[in-house]
Amino acid sequence: IIFMVLPILLVVVAFLPQTLALQRRAVLTRALATGSLFSGASQAHAGGAAREALRAAAAERRLVEEQARLPRSQLVACRQQLEGVGPFLESQEWYLVRNNLPINKVRGLLKQVDITGDIEALKREYFANLKVIDEFAYNEQMSPRLLRGCIGPCLNSDQLGEPRAALKLAEASLDAILAQCK
Repeated sequence: IIFMVLPILLVVVAFLPQTLALQRRAVLTRALATGSLFSGASQAHAGGAAREALRAAAAERRLVEEQARLPRSQLVACRQQLEGVGPFLESQEWYLVRNNLPINKVRGLLKQVDITGDIEALKREYFANLKVIDEFAYNEQMSPRLLRGCIGPCLNSDQLGEPRAALKLAEASLDAILAQCK
């Protein structure tokens, strides 16, 4: 059957217009895949074990997706995003520093998550430290490197001390908040 169907498909594909090259490739791929399926047992008839494995994998994927939607999981993702700010700070990419600070997202998530203690002081400390980093990056953005005569990063390591310290404190306060979340 394969040897009868494949030449017919090849003749049909040869007469298709040139603009349908991708469709021809898809037809050929399907024809070859169909031929290989006829030579052995198809996946649909492979048995219950394969189906059960697929169902288990799908259920596991759904469970992981549901876990990722939980507010605590999203707070953990914000913590990882905050870790990513450090390299941008060191390379003095101020727009990336400001874009990657999880300010509003954390504020919204803290309203949704179940908390076991009082975190008001930790929240104030977290947002105050992010404000220090954001204001530092904003001030650096407003005085461009070229106007200062710099081609690469302008600030030395000592001048980055304040935002580095604020970033470490923000990470520590977010870790303390995560420790009190359910």
